[in-house]
Amino acid sequence: MNLFDQIAEVCASPHGWCTETKARTLASLVLGTRPETIVEIGVWSGKSLLPMALACRELGSGMVIGIDPYEPSASVEGQEGKNAEWWSSVANHEAMHAY
Repeated sequence: MNLFDQIAEVCASPHGWCTETKARTLASLVLGTRPETIVEIGVWSGKSLLPMALACRELGSGMVIGIDPYEPSASVEGQEGKNAEWWSSVANHEAMHAY
């Protein structure tokens, strides 16, 4: 399976908000710039992190670090209304951490 087929598989997940177009763009940027280290803050499901990691694997170099507390209190901080409600009660942080 080639890199972009793998990205399409990642994007088929119902979790997260990264579109396949954005995921392909992120991977292409990694392929073009060959960064030594990539850090993403606010990973949630990894839908945007994984394409960058797959691109690093394709290159055979680079390190990808994802930071996310997977805690409702951290997720709801700064949110209002429906976003605050979703992040504090609907979002299953434990399941996503295990995902």
